[in-house]
Amino acid sequence: MSSFPPPCTGCPARKDAKRFVPPRGPLDAPLCVIGHGPSSQDAYQGTAWFPEAPEGKRMERWLRRCGHQPSRTLFTDIISCWIPKRSKAGKLYDRREPTKAEISWCWSAHLSPLLISWESQPSPSLVPTGCENRRLSTDGGQTKHILAAGTSVTRWFMGVEKGVDKWMGTTNRIELEDLG
Repeated sequence: MSSFPPPCTGCPARKDAKRFVPPRGPLDAPLCVIGHGPSSQDAYQGTAWFPEAPEGKRMERWLRRCGHQPSRTLFTDIISCWIPKRSKAGKLYDRREPTKAEISWCWSAHLSPLLISWESQPSPSLVPTGCENRRLSTDGGQTKHILAAGTSVTRWFMGVEKGVDKWMGTTNRIELEDLG
């Protein structure tokens, strides 16, 4: 299960990572969902936010409730490989939280180029999770939106270490070139 593209060679997560997981969805999608890292099911299936995995099912159900079609969504993660936790018995399970160095590497090698290809507006909106009571407005594709699904993703985009709860359910303008 070890398949990594060339930019991963010097990555600080490489020794713990088990598989590179590519994004899923169209590059012309009005919404990009970014999670904190692929699950084991995503890794085994070889796709981000695998729709039959619990997280993938939950996200797709949430998007539909917000009036958005999952088929019009680009799904990816702040870090592109599955980095599992290891039990005391050595069994791999779940996933661990990525470090700042791992996120920074993956941002430069994978996510930033992906988002630059994806965006057509210079300032997409960032919509952290926690907006269950709001409809996602994609204004006919004129503005692109990023849904930050997780604490590490929100920290990265908002440039904060703590207090990410205050960003839950808010919409913020970001400049992609200011990140990293």
